[in-house]
Amino acid sequence: MGLIEAIQDNELLSETYYQKSLEISREIDDKLQLAKTTNNLGTMKYSFGKLDNALIYFQEVLKLYQAIDNKRGVGIALGNISGQMENQGKLLEALDYQNRAYKIFVDIDEKLFIFISLYVIANLHLKLGNFEEAIKFADESTRHLFCRRLINQTKTVCSKHGNCWR
Repeated sequence: MGLIEAIQDNELLSETYYQKSLEISREIDDKLQLAKTTNNLGTMKYSFGKLDNALIYFQEVLKLYQAIDNKRGVGIALGNISGQMENQGKLLEALDYQNRAYKIFVDIDEKLFIFISLYVIANLHLKLGNFEEAIKFADESTRHLFCRRLINQTKTVCSKHGNCWR
């Protein structure tokens, strides 16, 4: 419900639903749902232009995911914090957070987020004037995306002609 209200531009009602979800998650001790809902609150605050509030929520999300050892969640939280640092013009801090997220995504082989992190890192290097690094990471992100598309196309062709993907 929080998402629906946010989409309909009703920040107050959206926050009310998310806060209720946080309350229920705490009552039933569902730490994963608590982290997800806190992340949704941060995203909602970001979408309404409340960047300082969003950053506070994303920092809390990072702690929550770390507490339950959810590496994917930690990576996503680091990426979200990176985005907030970039919005504040703190490009070196943004780069640090994004590099940390990237390393986690590589460790857990989270291919989509590897591509996204590489792209963001390239963009941050570009904004910092590190053109050689920007090109290196942009090239790597493009190569990563191309390989992913090739694998998906191969899977599709193989499945049409018998399951040859193992």
